[in-house]
Amino acid sequence: TKHSKPIKDVCSYYVRDGKLNVATASQDMTIRVWGREGKDNSILVPKAVLKGHTGSVECVAKMPTKSASRLVSGGFDKQILLWEVPEDSDEQPSSSAAKRRRGGDAEAIDAAPRHTVEPVAKLEGATGAVMGIVWPHPLAVYACGWDRQIRMWDVKTCVNSVILPCKAA
Repeated sequence: TKHSKPIKDVCSYYVRDGKLNVATASQDMTIRVWGREGKDNSILVPKAVLKGHTGSVECVAKMPTKSASRLVSGGFDKQILLWEVPEDSDEQPSSSAAKRRRGGDAEAIDAAPRHTVEPVAKLEGATGAVMGIVWPHPLAVYACGWDRQIRMWDVKTCVNSVILPCKAA
């Protein structure tokens, strides 16, 4: 089903079968993963809901590889969480359990997500709300936020290895 509060960020990525997934971060403290399905990829299907934040999720990013569906998120709760999102087969929700609705050019299916996912790791060290996050290299995540610092984490060790303070001019 859809988010219960505003969406703060979105990222997209392709899964192994070449279909597009979209991850949305929301003030409802969740990340939802949607898959494009149907014969012309015009149907949005809820695939997973990611739960672990205790405040608004402000940002989400995808690991920069084609082989894994790993996401990272940051939130108002000062947490940075790593996620492993399961990749589905081509199974689709049954028409009796799902309701279709139109929104713009795409159709969405109102159905329960196929998976509920908990974080696989937490990157410690943020001292303020996390407002932006990028994953430019498989081993490094960068985040920024209310603590006015850019931080880099080593993804293998979950260690905050670089802190770049941004001082006022």
